[in-house]
Amino acid sequence: MIERISFEVHDILAGDNRAVILGSLVSKLKQTGKIIKTDFAIVLTVANREIFRFQMLEDSVHNDLPLCDLCKELGMARTTL
Repeated sequence: MIERISFEVHDILAGDNRAVILGSLVSKLKQTGKIIKTDFAIVLTVANREIFRFQMLEDSVHNDLPLCDLCKELGMARTTL
């Protein structure tokens, strides 16, 4: 699994029913000790004063670990689109 090393919020943009949180995070794969660094955006949509939708988008292109190796580390099955 993954160990969180850091999680930093850089900016928050908010409107009437939506907020976007921009930041970066660093995680370590416990099995191999490899470090993953990525930027992220979290999009929150609010309805009736509750979070109705949560989306987290990550920039996986800048990781040093190839995506198929990362999926293997996380125990994810390989799929084709």
